[in-house]
Amino acid sequence: MYQVRLSRKAQKDLLLIENVFYEPIQAKIMQLSQNPHPNGSKKLSGHEDLYRIKHADYRIIYQVAEIIKIVNIVRVKHRKEVYKKL
Repeated sequence: MYQVRLSRKAQKDLLLIENVFYEPIQAKIMQLSQNPHPNGSKKLSGHEDLYRIKHADYRIIYQVAEIIKIVNIVRVKHRKEVYKKL
């Protein structure tokens, strides 16, 4: 199992998500502890260690530290905003 950590920005992002999307996104984040590279996970081009998964119009951007088994959630935002300032 992997330990899942949320960055401060990701914590703030989650507070701004509409209630309808909050629980499914939270569930996807928790599933990363079992499998940090689920189906639909993509490596972000231009970034050496960032991955993303989707839920509806939202994106979860995260890093995986394989050796120490940690998944660090970097951002959770709408697809139009998530890639700005990465």
